[in-house]
Amino acid sequence: MVEGTPEYEVESIKDSRRRRGRLEYLVHWKGYPREEDTWIPVSNVKNAPELVRDFHHRNPDRPAPTNNIRLMCIINPDERLFDELDGVQGEGFRSEPIPDSPDVILTLTTVQTIDLMEDKEFPIHIPPDLLTNVKRVWICELDDLNCVTCVVRIHQCKPLRLYYLHNPVPWSHLTRRRDHTIGHILKAPYWLNHDYGSLSRRQW
Repeated sequence: MVEGTPEYEVESIKDSRRRRGRLEYLVHWKGYPREEDTWIPVSNVKNAPELVRDFHHRNPDRPAPTNNIRLMCIINPDERLFDELDGVQGEGFRSEPIPDSPDVILTLTTVQTIDLMEDKEFPIHIPPDLLTNVKRVWICELDDLNCVTCVVRIHQCKPLRLYYLHNPVPWSHLTRRRDHTIGHILKAPYWLNHDYGSLSRRQW
């Protein structure tokens, strides 16, 4: 009992997901049958950090709060390598041209994103010429999350399929622009689909 309210104890974590861009866990409650397993927000499992770590250790591909990035230190670097300190290309290095991305990023509010998910149509008018030859529209929610949370597959300038990203991409990783203009369309970097295209789950 906590201040007169019963506190349920998490016995194990069964799964994780992102629902409308927010992380949730499927938990099994101690002393309750499996039928009572419940999806709860990440904030409600803060008292069970060991269970969370154990779950992600066993399921590294499932949605998680953060991505752990290991820093690497190079001792006596090869002169042919790119120098990250001064930006000088390596000796004899020839850069390959980066292919032009067929994708764009559309900035929306969270409410507009929900409307897109429910109506299967873009909540704002987009001139057809802006979507010519576009394969995917990445949706960036700017008011609450400031992250790319989903991607829409395009067919004849219309939404065909929508996918949730397991790990949303922060706005700061995409552009140096600091203004958050709703309804703005910008060119998506080539690496976005390469790195995140397969880390998604189809919604419709």
